Amino acid sequence: MSRPRRVLVGGVPVDLCDVDEFVTLTTQWASTGRRALVIGINAHVVNMCAKNPEFAAVVTASDLNFPDGQSVVWAARALGHRPRGRVPLTHITAPMCRAWVAADLRVYLLGGRPGVAERAAERLRREYGLQVVGTRDGYFTDSDEADVIADINTSGAQVLMVGMGNPRQELWAYAHRERLTPPVVLTCGGWFDWTAGIRRPCPPWIYRFGMEWAYRLAQEPRRLFTRYVVGNPSFIYRVIRSYRTDIRDSTDAL
Repeated sequence: MSRPRRVLVGGVPVDLCDVDEFVTLTTQWASTGRRALVIGINAHVVNMCAKNPEFAAVVTASDLNFPDGQSVVWAARALGHRPRGRVPLTHITAPMCRAWVAADLRVYLLGGRPGVAERAAERLRREYGLQVVGTRDGYFTDSDEADVIADINTSGAQVLMVGMGNPRQELWAYAHRERLTPPVVLTCGGWFDWTAGIRRPCPPWIYRFGMEWAYRLAQEPRRLFTRYVVGNPSFIYRVIRSYRTDIRDSTDAL
């Protein structure tokens, strides 16, 4: 399968894949042993890349940067591209897991608060029959890393899902990529919380209008105020500021 087109949005590379392409690529890579780092791109990630050069370098080096946020899809369209839709992990759990089950893939969940990954694993096993071969919370120190990596590698996992929040999950995955044996490493943010039922899913009608961020802000206003109320205008500013460069460099990449 050919790779989806990679363009720049706010100076950050985004691969214009749809759900089917995302599922097919991750399944193929894991099945064939093709090593890949997969990262979701949203407005928050674009803002963080502008402030954190190390994080930006990791995102640029990633093998697949799927459009996780609706704002990224809108911005790509405003730049004259033809995005094929959004790929939000919280809403594509079913097709993703079914494809991985059909391919007989083994998955390891790393991240979240103590007990969350285990709860997520129980649901994934029960509802989809997914082979979750190991779990570990994200509250480990540098001195624990060797044990964490050894547990992942000995599990035989072909997909490692890392949910420790931006930018820690991406920086950690990239720093240890050569020591990790799962072919596909997928960073997934708070997906474990949603899967475990700790966070309530966004109602479908809110999701259809691209207002999931407002729903999340209403649920956790103190924690997410800066990310959305300050971050969304900052994202728009960055897209406008880098408009010419993004179009030129995206065209050159064809």
